[in-house]
Amino acid sequence: MVQKLARMFLQGLPEQLAELRNASTQRDDRALARMAHMLKGAIANFGTGPAYAAASRLEQSARKSEWIEIASAQLEFDKQLDKLVGELEAYLDQDSRKGKAAS
Repeated sequence: MVQKLARMFLQGLPEQLAELRNASTQRDDRALARMAHMLKGAIANFGTGPAYAAASRLEQSARKSEWIEIASAQLEFDKQLDKLVGELEAYLDQDSRKGKAAS
């Protein structure tokens, strides 16, 4: 089940990040808050660690239209999301190697 969620999350991530970055570039705080909220929910499937906290901070900054804070929050979000993606990819890689070894 976790493997399926991780794969779905990683497959949809590029498009979601493009939408998030587009909202930021367009200074569309409502769209940015909506995308940050959606990503926060998806990230919650894997825990409420640093990536979740960074998405929450980005969402709250966007809801308040605090563009200086949004810039900082987005940098932190990108950093924490990169770490989470690396962890999920490593997990899926390890899981696929276990499956090959068992066959």
